[in-house]
Amino acid sequence: MNILPQENSLVNFQLKKALMKKVELTDAEREKFEVKINEESQNMTWNAQKDFDDPTEFEFSEMECEYVRNAIEALSDGQHPDEYWLIVTSLYDKLQNTEQTK
Repeated sequence: MNILPQENSLVNFQLKKALMKKVELTDAEREKFEVKINEESQNMTWNAQKDFDDPTEFEFSEMECEYVRNAIEALSDGQHPDEYWLIVTSLYDKLQNTEQTK
């Protein structure tokens, strides 16, 4: 969720809240994917292989997809670790493919 803007209009704030609720991990999912949160940095790590083998699917509205696409595009000039870009570009590509199939 750290790819989403920290400042929003009211409409975008509502979209962000809806997105956060949809992707919130249950205790069972945290255990399944071996999620760990670093107390100092608040960074989350997980067992990516388990995630790859059994990915969780989410459904988003077109407005939510557009909000996330815009957030990713706004990040494109920034410097981030390669692992970050692997996740972000995968999400962006998935959102683009969803848009093209409509």
